[in-house]
Amino acid sequence: MKNELFYEIIEKFKNRKTSIEIKDIIDKALLYLENEKNVLIEKILAICLIELQDYKEAKNILLKILEDYNDDAEAMNAMAYLYLKDGLVDEAIKFLLDALYLDKENIIIKDNLEKLRNAKDHKIFFSMTKPKDFLYLNLPPLPFSRNLRLWVNSLLSSMYGKVILGVVILTLLAVIIYVIYPYYINWAEDYRFKKGLGRGRVTHLEIKDIEKLVEERKKYNMKLSEEEIKKKFSMIQVYLEEKKINKATITINELLNSNASEMVKERVLIWKDFIFKLENPNQIDYMPTVQEVLRAPFLYENVYISWGGTVVNLEHKERRETVFDLLINFVDNATVEGIAEVHIEGFQKLSSNDKVYVFGQIYGINLDNHILVKAISIQKLK
Repeated sequence: MKNELFYEIIEKFKNRKTSIEIKDIIDKALLYLENEKNVLIEKILAICLIELQDYKEAKNILLKILEDYNDDAEAMNAMAYLYLKDGLVDEAIKFLLDALYLDKENIIIKDNLEKLRNAKDHKIFFSMTKPKDFLYLNLPPLPFSRNLRLWVNSLLSSMYGKVILGVVILTLLAVIIYVIYPYYINWAEDYRFKKGLGRGRVTHLEIKDIEKLVEERKKYNMKLSEEEIKKKFSMIQVYLEEKKINKATITINELLNSNASEMVKERVLIWKDFIFKLENPNQIDYMPTVQEVLRAPFLYENVYISWGGTVVNLEHKERRETVFDLLINFVDNATVEGIAEVHIEGFQKLSSNDKVYVFGQIYGINLDNHILVKAISIQKLK
């Protein structure tokens, strides 16, 4: 409470303009000094009394301050003003010299002293000098919390301020919603799944013939004859010239995973650098089936696909990435031809059970035999 009143007095003293405001400062200063001695509040009180021309009471306060603190340059400067008012110029100059001795770099004291010495008529000089021009106090800064509150209050006191504050609040709300919305979607999907309100989370689905496909994968052997190696190597160039990127990529993967010599594989890797990126599904020359990929996933690394299916297990990783499982071709209620784990950059406006086409590249397979796809674009089916 004391601190609050102390800073309220400081704030009002800094912004005082009318005699009513000065009287209010005097009342608050007297209230404060009833409970606690504070030399700064006493000096504020004295200056306010001077501004209301209660010189006698102001002088008594300043003399009492100088009894207790004989090195107070601010009080000495104020005493010089009172002696100047009484026409005692020499005494006023003496107080100013003493104050300047204590505070040698004080510009206000130097300016007061110079003007007083150069004044031809000291009465005219006094009558033309306002207390605010002669007197000074080094006031402490207001706490940040109080400055913030004052700033908000000043904004709220004007129509423009209210509009600006409203815009700021709406902007902050928009930013907060923007940031937390992905988390809300994730929470909502989990909640619906736990309450049995939807099929957004799918954990028990079989992939058609997966055991058979995995066995075939284990036995898959890329042992090629020299003639086959030469033919496939020459076909890479043909596919690239014809812009058949998927066939070129599959052939490169075949040779890299075959019994071809290291020299051949090094030359194959050079061809790999010539493969350009596709920008839309219409450029795909050959579309592998899910079963083909599950049978030999290493042959289809970096191959482009455009698969349709149903979105489940949707998760937004902040706004950096959207991840979901794509259920491809339901065979029955518990079986699908395949599941692709789709990753795409950014926040995608998707919902569970959306029917979509995913255009992207295969980059592997996980332990659950879900094909890993890095999506380039996603198109909802109407």
